Amino acid sequence: MKPDDICEEYGDRQIKLQVRDLGDVILIEGSSDALKFLGKVIIAQSEAQDDGFQIGPRGPGELFFDPRAERGFYIHRIEE
Repeated sequence: MKPDDICEEYGDRQIKLQVRDLGDVILIEGSSDALKFLGKVIIAQSEAQDDGFQIGPRGPGELFFDPRAERGFYIHRIEE
């Protein structure tokens, strides 16, 4: 399963991730469904043929973010 498949699976749910830079840490906040979505995207990327996947509040995948979200994600798998 690819990250895009997870996005399609969750596309009709009210997923609203909140991602903010708090200085020393990055806040990742969301409902149980939102955090499950993010976890599945990360797992799917670990097995994808492509080594990178990007999703953010002002671009691809914006419907999964709270409008106040400051940041998105670039998930990059490296070879061991």
